[in-house]
Amino acid sequence: MPKQIKQTYQIAATAETVFKALTDKKLIEEWSGDSASMDVKVGTKFKLWSGSVFGENIKVVPNKLLQQTWFSDNKAWQDFRKSGQVSTVTFDLSEKDGQTILKLTHDNVPEADYKNTDDGWREYYLGPLKELVESS
Repeated sequence: MPKQIKQTYQIAATAETVFKALTDKKLIEEWSGDSASMDVKVGTKFKLWSGSVFGENIKVVPNKLLQQTWFSDNKAWQDFRKSGQVSTVTFDLSEKDGQTILKLTHDNVPEADYKNTDDGWREYYLGPLKELVESS
């Protein structure tokens, strides 16, 4: 049974800076430490970590919202895709006093990879992104 992940981050940077770190190929490569393919446009098919994570931008509101389909190349996700299911990720940004509140909602996560995905957001994605933009 697919599950949902919700996480909230307070980031000491503007929403514009955080949004750019989510959508700019060079910044993604900097915080992820691996190759990426990304653009800010709806319909962009993206790849992160040399293609081990991939999907498509389905809604983009600059500096406020990024919504994507989301898949991984591991076994749990391959089985999930074969069953015709789609996972979506929403990054919702709001800014107050030069700080950004980033709310992550990851819907329809395969139960077999839930813990790994939940931890991965903190350890490999939003944790390093936060570190990078706060140190700039």
